[in-house]
Amino acid sequence: MAFDLTGERRQLERRRIAPDRYRETILITLANHKEEAVTIEVVEHPPGDWVILSATPAYEKVDANTIKFVVPVSPGGEATVRYTVEYQL
Repeated sequence: MAFDLTGERRQLERRRIAPDRYRETILITLANHKEEAVTIEVVEHPPGDWVILSATPAYEKVDANTIKFVVPVSPGGEATVRYTVEYQL
């Protein structure tokens, strides 16, 4: 199948909380159309000086510009990544 693994990224909320500070909530939906379980790595690059306020599942801070989520997805199933980040530009 050409598109066995798919992902959709949506910005659920974005608020300006100070002149140069923002808060965003992101939802990423992953789908596995294969007949076997897979693990998908989701890599995000928050802008500016950032801090993650909440995240499901747990994330790894790879470096100053990168976070990574490792997400198991069952055969024919879906999984989600949801996080809220606050950043200063």
